Amino acid sequence: MIYDQTEASNKYWHKSNLQESQKFAFTTHDHAFIYYCYSNILNDGVPPHQALNRTINLHIDTGADAKDFTEEAGKEKLKPLEVEFRRLEDRANQIWLDLEYMKAREMDMRNINESTNSRVLWFSTFCILTLVGVGAWQVWYLRSFFQQKKLI
Repeated sequence: MIYDQTEASNKYWHKSNLQESQKFAFTTHDHAFIYYCYSNILNDGVPPHQALNRTINLHIDTGADAKDFTEEAGKEKLKPLEVEFRRLEDRANQIWLDLEYMKAREMDMRNINESTNSRVLWFSTFCILTLVGVGAWQVWYLRSFFQQKKLI
């Protein structure tokens, strides 16, 4: 079963009793986490043993790699070279979008870094002032203590 974590909890595919290779493509309705659930259940009365096994190979294409250009090529009567150019253009657009996302993340991280540096600076200043204040108070207290005892 394939489903997402949006408010609608869209279920994209559910199939049981798979016997051979399956290929499936879907487009999400919104940005969400996609979950893939697999279960392998034996029929009633069949004891589990080593001969009964199933191999699952999962290959996921996303972004420009997942787009199928065969329909587009058929509709617009594109030559194979033009189809390859479209594929490369989509891939270049995806790379550009990824770079824009990384720029935004870098700006966020820079702002967080500068904020953290500022906080550390103010905390260090506060600690130094506190230590100087406590040191001055200790000197004053010890001086008055020894003056009362007439040792100074």
